[in-house]
Amino acid sequence: MYWSAVSTPPDEGPLIAAKWTSVVNHTMNIHNGHGELFPDCVHPPLEGRETRKQWIAPHTKAAVKLEQLVNNKMLLKDVCNLSGQHQTSTIEAFHSLVIQFAPKMIVFGHAVMLARLQLTAMHYNENAAREQATTKEGNKRFKIVYPKYKKGEHVVKQIKTDATFGYVDRLMKEVEELCHQKPAARDIPAKRNTPGTLAADCNRPVKEVAIQQHVPRFNI
Repeated sequence: MYWSAVSTPPDEGPLIAAKWTSVVNHTMNIHNGHGELFPDCVHPPLEGRETRKQWIAPHTKAAVKLEQLVNNKMLLKDVCNLSGQHQTSTIEAFHSLVIQFAPKMIVFGHAVMLARLQLTAMHYNENAAREQATTKEGNKRFKIVYPKYKKGEHVVKQIKTDATFGYVDRLMKEVEELCHQKPAARDIPAKRNTPGTLAADCNRPVKEVAIQQHVPRFNI
């Protein structure tokens, strides 16, 4: 599926889907006649061991099940929207960093949450493109991890250089400059533009009336 996206120019959703659905024929040792958009497999003619693979026999229960899975309408709709250029790994990394700066278990006000998100963005922008760390001999460093989804299998990952915190020094310098300004000259947009709470626009009933109208569900 990933190859179908990365090997296709942008905005060619139907071609991505055609490549994906050709998997059904490929697994049955059929490598041409897939369709108009993607008629033939792009791999060279199979030779030697490649020809002795355990192919799925056409019209068998396994073949029918595979075809149903690959040609699922909802899946094909998503496959057409796959991107070979833009990945979600960076945004996922940013969201993981947000949790470190603003843990979900703690409730923050609007101004505090905005400040923590801004700190997250500054930290991410400064450290997102860190290079791979090397040993004293100049060899690139790696680590072996065991993700849960691999069920005991290992994954090799790069070890990045240590994170830097240059943005902290710049913030401290700006804070120092603000402290030397008169209060009237300070511009605090976060405080000035703080919106109300979600319940601010709700109609607040009289407490006594609400209690009288309350009917416990156990008394229904």
